[in-house]
Amino acid sequence: MSRPLSEASRASLWRALTPALSLGIVLFFPVVARAEPHELRSDVHVDAALALGLVGAAATLTATEGGFAPSRCRWCDEDAEGRDTRNAADRAVRAALVRRDTTIAARVSDIYGLALVPASMIGMTMLAAADERAIGKTPVDLLIVSEAVGLAVTTTQITKFLAARQRPYVHELPPAERDGPGAAGDRYFSFFSGHSAFTFALATSAGTVASLRGYRAAPFVWGVGLTLAASTAYLRIAADKHYFTDVLVGILVGSASGLAVPLLHGRVRGSTADGAPRVNDVMTLGASF
Repeated sequence: MSRPLSEASRASLWRALTPALSLGIVLFFPVVARAEPHELRSDVHVDAALALGLVGAAATLTATEGGFAPSRCRWCDEDAEGRDTRNAADRAVRAALVRRDTTIAARVSDIYGLALVPASMIGMTMLAAADERAIGKTPVDLLIVSEAVGLAVTTTQITKFLAARQRPYVHELPPAERDGPGAAGDRYFSFFSGHSAFTFALATSAGTVASLRGYRAAPFVWGVGLTLAASTAYLRIAADKHYFTDVLVGILVGSASGLAVPLLHGRVRGSTADGAPRVNDVMTLGASF
């Protein structure tokens, strides 16, 4: 049976999530606050091919990770004598948040990350457009979201292969049990968190698209998306699948992809008195990040 979080653990959870949530407020609020609708620049053929390529690469790397996973860790969090070399933040957050029964947290994180967040963001993107009587814009909106997610997940999977970091639960096993016949193929794929990158890319790209479109429901897209994504990130630590630094980098990579890709589709609008193009102020805001 899993045990409930103690007051100290809850306080530690908030301390762990506060930097990411603060970063979200600082970066995302100016975009959310904007409510002037305008079109997004898109070539459906180019964007469809790009989305298909990125999502296909991400899916292929994810599906084949077990067969090509490193058999030894490169980032082992211990020295040659077996002494623990993990940083203080990773040790402290793990001690505070990991559950005694990690199975439930792992399953719920999969439900959140692989089902609830994608379904919510796709649904809310469509509902936000329908509320504006602009459902015809949904295919382009979803293509842009797909590009952002594909970019984030592809980056994640390549980094996992290169870093080969030992997962937290593997670090706790006796050395003789880490590479046995029943060992998980992804045991050295801790850095960085794919669930965190995936869900934050979904949340931020859907939110940014809704804000750029000027949809009235944009704040709700942001609120639901970021809440579910943050919950998924927490659950990956609770399940002992990732360290705090794995999750934090996943949040940053996913958020960067989710912001950058829609902002690159921001349309150049109008012209100056001398005929030079005037860049949309949303794109200017994005460049300032």
